[in-house]
Amino acid sequence: MSYLEKIISLLVSLYSVTTKKQPSMFQLFLIIKSSNICLTNLILGVLILKVGNMNGMKVITADAFTLGEIEGAHADTATWQITHLDVTLTKEATRELGFKKPMLGSLTVCLPVTVVKQVGDVITLNKSLLEFKSLKECKAE
Repeated sequence: MSYLEKIISLLVSLYSVTTKKQPSMFQLFLIIKSSNICLTNLILGVLILKVGNMNGMKVITADAFTLGEIEGAHADTATWQITHLDVTLTKEATRELGFKKPMLGSLTVCLPVTVVKQVGDVITLNKSLLEFKSLKECKAE
């Protein structure tokens, strides 16, 4: 069962317990609306939950260099697709890509999902380290 299905199931259960009957789709819509739950935020929340499972995963380039770890993602709300992954760079990757290391913490870049080759225990990319020279730093939103 998907996250969205679980949320809807929870809402149906709550309605059923209080009214002793199953809600219609229209009633379910009203429940969501009256609960101040924006469907856009609900769906975006599902995406965030799924991406949250990837947080901390190592990102490895095609030439077996550890680029860093996943810290978050960016979604296009018009298409409901993840467009970029936030990757916190290792010290070595920061140096090799020509970034200046911040005084505190690490540097985070926006990695387009089009460069992801495979997701397993680690995220494998389809490009070598030097092909990522044009990556941009992710700015806090």
